[in-house]
Amino acid sequence: MTGYIGGSVVSRLIDHPTHKHSEIVVLVRPSKQNKSSVLESLGLKPVIGTNDELDILTEQSSQSDIVFSCVRLV
Repeated sequence: MTGYIGGSVVSRLIDHPTHKHSEIVVLVRPSKQNKSSVLESLGLKPVIGTNDELDILTEQSSQSDIVFSCVRLV
């Protein structure tokens, strides 16, 4: 994980007993796309995009039961 907060949240989700029965989708910035294989090896589904791409955010959130936003606003 590259972000401290997002990485901490994902770490807790991976450790949760329901992780084996859940699909965890993580938004990965294009500049960090090389992290995708690491995320996949942890059982996560990476989606390449940014927080400015509302079409991707809308599509992914419409397919989700829970959405965590771990964005640091500057």
